[in-house]
Amino acid sequence: MTQLLFGYRSIEDLRSAGEARVAARWVPLIDALFPKSDPYMWWPDRFYPGA
Repeated sequence: MTQLLFGYRSIEDLRSAGEARVAARWVPLIDALFPKSDPYMWWPDRFYPGA
């Protein structure tokens, strides 16, 4: 769930890896609520020079 929340992985990634069991009818809703994006987090990534 944390990987979805921060945009690190999509629900399809989690389903295909067997890490999430979600009915197919809920996938569009979960994708809309938790879109895959740049998983940047200020505190842990603050020393990364490329960020």
